[in-house]
Parts: sequence; structure tokens; C-alpha cells
Amino acid sequence: MGDKRQDERSGRSHARATIADVAKLAGVSSMTVSNVLNQRPKAGANARAAVLAAVEQLGYVPNREAKRLAGAQTLRVGIFYTDAATAFVGTVLVGALNASVEMGAEIVVERADPADPAALRASLQRLQRTGVNGILLPPPIAELVARSGWLREIDLPAVAVGPGAALPGLPAARCDERQAAYDITRLLIARGHRRIGIVGGPEGHSAAAMRLEGYRGAMADAALPIDPDRIEPGDFTFQGGADAAARLLGRSPRVDAIFATNDASACGVLATAHRLGIAVPDALSVVGYDDTPVARQVWPALTTVRQDTTTMGRIAMTLLADLIAARRAGREPPGDQLVPYAVIERGSIRSE
Repeated sequence: MGDKRQDERSGRSHARATIADVAKLAGVSSMTVSNVLNQRPKAGANARAAVLAAVEQLGYVPNREAKRLAGAQTLRVGIFYTDAATAFVGTVLVGALNASVEMGAEIVVERADPADPAALRASLQRLQRTGVNGILLPPPIAELVARSGWLREIDLPAVAVGPGAALPGLPAARCDERQAAYDITRLLIARGHRRIGIVGGPEGHSAAAMRLEGYRGAMADAALPIDPDRIEPGDFTFQGGADAAARLLGRSPRVDAIFATNDASACGVLATAHRLGIAVPDALSVVGYDDTPVARQVWPALTTVRQDTTTMGRIAMTLLADLIAARRAGREPPGDQLVPYAVIERGSIRSE
């Protein structure tokens, strides 16, 4: 009845129960057993109860390694991250993990430093050796890997999560960053602001570049000057936003609104405005991007762009599964999937 295993305590040999044994005892098909064990919502309550009772009675343990080697449906997915403390990484991981439970997939998480390309390349090779079927790449790792050709070396399917724009040879789950930034800048213009500054993001980060492009496009379409002195570099951190705001607010004529290209930077902008005694939103409107929990916790609450990064993580996992299946079947790979966004208005912007 299947593989043999050794009971280490008694020294006796026991036959390992198989999925067919569970199905026979539960009075269901092997596919139903698989659906229950992989937590898919296809099995009814009675069938689920029967399968779980049979699993308990037989002491069944899934042989995941054998399933992987046999090319079965269980996926093993590697996910890179740069900074686990950021809200973006946390919510994307939640979405990916939720999807992995539904798929019965296994997740391997790997930290990488985009400032150290050699270490990143070694991390890709290490993931390949662990037997993953594919990988998810967040920015700015996705952009670096797309340019490098390393995916051809390791021959693994990969999907980008949240890049600012389409990447050659790398399907992505992403938001239309340029249009979202354009829309929130247009909101500032509609509220009467003309001297609008912007705090950018890290160099080489495509989402940051697209948000800056959206700001430029909105200013140009409104026939407003794009003043280099009102464009400050940033790094998507609170301190980076605070420092950039100090520079923007120290110039004359002073900006009357600031678009910080993520919420952490926007919180830094708010802190600097409070420190300088500049009333928000009466004397200065501030907007952010991402709609992370902190956007609702600061005062005044932050007007921002909401992109559902939990959904983005879920879509990325589904996209990766589709890509793996397409490669196995010799089909065309899937294309990018855009995640909807919305401009969320709160108290940090001048009212109409």
C-alpha cells in the first residue's frame, strides 16, 4: 500500500497511506481528496468532513516531494522582497499567500538587495536549486532582473509585481502608475493649486519614474510650468519625505501643494509642515500614493491613490501559475494584468 517508512520509536515498518486509500475510505474520488487537502472550494461540506476523518484515521501525510518530481499540480513559488517592513511588501505577500492556499502552492521567501547585483544573481540561482517552479519579483528587483538576462540562465518562469510599466519578457500584475499620478495631480490643480511640488522615489524604480511622468503630464496639460526647483528626489521613506519637504518649503515662492509619491514620504511632508507651522490643508495641500494604513492614521488624514496591493499579490500568483502552465503546454505566455486604482480624498487637501 504505497511507500514504506520506518517508525523511529518502535523500529517497525508501516505502509504509508496514499491519496487513493483516503478516497476509498471516504467514499469519494481522488480529485475530491485533492480539493479538500489543497483547500479548494470545490468540495461540499459532507465530502470535506469524510475526507478529513479518513486522513485522521489513516494518518495520511501528503508526499509533496514526490508530487513535485512527478510534475503534479503543486507549485513551489519563490518570492523576493527588499524590505519586509514596508506596507507594499506586506500586503503583496498577504495576497500571494492567500492565493497559494487556494492553489495548494508552497511559498519560499528570499530577501535580496537590488544595490548588490551579484548577491541578487546568487539568490536567483539559490532559489532555482531549491526546486521552485517560478518566482515573483517586486520593484526594483523586477526591473534589474528584466535587464540582466539572468532569467534565461536559470530558465524559470517569472512575474513582476507592481512595476511602473511593462517590462520586456516579464508579465506583470501592476497598476497604471502614470495615469494614477496624473489623476491625483489634476485633483490638486482642480482645487486651485498652481505651485505644486513633488517628492519622487528611488532612482531606478520604474513606479517612481511613472508617477513623476504622470505629474509632469498633468502640469503640462494644464499649461502650468514644470519648475525643476519643485521636483525633489526621494527614497520612499518618512525621513526622505521630511527632508525633501524642508527643501521645497524653504524656497520662494513657496509651493502651495506637494505630491509625495508614496504614503511614507507624504507623512514626512506632513511632519515638516507641522514643524514649520504651515497649516495643512489651509496653507498647503499634501497628497500621497498607495493608501497604506498610515494614510488613515495621520492628521489630517491623507488624500492618496489607493492601489489594492493585496489583490495585486493574488493576481501575480495566478498569473505565474498561468505562465507555468503555458510554458508546459507550449502556449503563448499571458500578458500584463492591470489592477484598478482610485483616488481617495481625505482631509489633507483643500476643499472645493
